[in-house]
Amino acid sequence: MDVTVEDKGKVQVLSVNGRLDSSSAKKFKAAFEPLAKTGHVCFVINLSDVEFIDSAGLGVMVSALRKVNKKGGDVKLAEPRDSVRMLLELTRLHQVFDIYDGLSDAVEAFA
Repeated sequence: MDVTVEDKGKVQVLSVNGRLDSSSAKKFKAAFEPLAKTGHVCFVINLSDVEFIDSAGLGVMVSALRKVNKKGGDVKLAEPRDSVRMLLELTRLHQVFDIYDGLSDAVEAFA
């Protein structure tokens, strides 16, 4: 799994590819934590290239959401594949996260 970070003004876009699971959750956290510590509170997680996600991957995203919510921020999800979207719905996380079909829509939602 790789995580790339793109600065879109006040929004930080974390694009994840591959598997977001127990073996890669630490890598995601390592990319997210420094941004949150420097005061960023608006995040979009681009899931378009995530082929698999498990409970550890879901947990690290929920943890990120909790951290920024405490500071008045939010985490939005963009472009999940059908299998990932199904898991988000099965775990009812679609009621916790705002999910967008397009990356630009997710970024613009912070405007």
